[in-house]
Amino acid sequence: MKTKKDLLELKNKIDEAKANAADLKGELKFLMKQLKTQYDCDNEEDIEDKLKQYNKKIKKLQEQKDIGMQKLQQEYEKINNEEE
Repeated sequence: MKTKKDLLELKNKIDEAKANAADLKGELKFLMKQLKTQYDCDNEEDIEDKLKQYNKKIKKLQEQKDIGMQKLQQEYEKINNEEE
């Protein structure tokens, strides 16, 4: 059988867990509001769609950068060979 002390400790742990849950719920609410404001995302599916869009944009920009670097390298080599 639990003593009065054990029951008080258990009550304190439950109260702490409730407070933690309330804090986490508040943080989640804040983050979801921020996602809505900054990225127009209402739920997890919207977030995943946005991430896919951004990843496509990043990939395209990387490809453009690589092409630009190749062209720059070719021009450099061309100029360098003309000077020799």
